Amino acid sequence: MVLHDGNKAGLNDVIVTRQNDRKLRSNQGKDFVANGDLWTVIDTGGGDLKVKSLRHGGVLTLPAEYVATHVELGYAATINRVQGMTVDTSHILVDPQSTSREQLYVAATRGRESNRMYAVVEEILEVDVHAPDHLRTNIIDALTAVLARESAERSASEEIQRVQDAAASLATLLPAYEDALTRVFDPDRLQRMETAVRDVLEPSIADQVIGDEAWTHLASRLAAHEAHGADVQAKLTAVIRAEDTGPDSTIGSFAKAYHHRLGASAQQTTDVHLPSWVSPPPAGEENENPEVRRWLHAQAELIQVRVDALDDRPGVHRNNQC
Repeated sequence: MVLHDGNKAGLNDVIVTRQNDRKLRSNQGKDFVANGDLWTVIDTGGGDLKVKSLRHGGVLTLPAEYVATHVELGYAATINRVQGMTVDTSHILVDPQSTSREQLYVAATRGRESNRMYAVVEEILEVDVHAPDHLRTNIIDALTAVLARESAERSASEEIQRVQDAAASLATLLPAYEDALTRVFDPDRLQRMETAVRDVLEPSIADQVIGDEAWTHLASRLAAHEAHGADVQAKLTAVIRAEDTGPDSTIGSFAKAYHHRLGASAQQTTDVHLPSWVSPPPAGEENENPEVRRWLHAQAELIQVRVDALDDRPGVHRNNQC
């Protein structure tokens, strides 16, 4: 039997009805065909389907006209639709960017014999250029993201607080600040720092540094030293050690190690005291991009406030190991 979506249904197949029809009655007239009901095909003939309900066991015949327009195979369904359903084996598609922990619980408890989860782990590019770079490269990362996401309804005050917290977080403030600083006042900075790194380091090590998630932080620190008159290649050469690439090396990230060894640049000529891993706001002529300059100084103050607040939390300790 060919269904409206091109799939075929035969004897013992599970189908789902997609249209309410109160004229089609079953279960001694107590139930009608409803959208989302699951049925087992027990007979076919002339385009009609004789089916048995998986919910209450009632039997009825679905006419050919209904089958041709409102019947699909019932082996796949949304998580919301399968709530309350029990099957022998369930196979769950887990999307770390949208599935919530409540949905995962529902989906992973439908199978009597087994429940198998298939997680989407390829990286999806963010539309927002300032969005944090969430690298989900394995099943553990994917499930961690799902378990951290709630789908329960929030109150208006909780939602307002969540948005305010996100706006004041370093994950939001820092990327926007560094991006604007680089684009407006030093658009060639990243390429200039990359050239310096490739001039000093062996090609394979340079590739690792530039491909590291900490590369932008290292580039910012090198640029800060450059802004205070230092020679970038000389500064980088000074922090490289012969044993870094030896067989006994314990360095997991060259970018992080060199960032730590470089240390902070000279004292910033600003009233804002930012951590050494944050670029200072621009100095110089006030008439050069004044609106962006004022915005950057305001952002720098917000970053300082946030860093100070995090440092003041009980149990928070700085980790200076590279």
